[in-house]
Amino acid sequence: MKCVAINGVKSLEAKEIDVMKFVTRTVSLDDTQKAFEDLTSGVGTDIKILIDPAK
Repeated sequence: MKCVAINGVKSLEAKEIDVMKFVTRTVSLDDTQKAFEDLTSGVGTDIKILIDPAK
């Protein structure tokens, strides 16, 4: 399993994987707490939340 994780990181570094397709929501700094609560609730559907301080 460790080998797969290392290969995954290398794929990210090499930009072989488009990580933006996994971003399901973009939030402002003010909404970060709510986004974290949603992610840790166990019932949310988000995969990856991007925090945009300019939003």
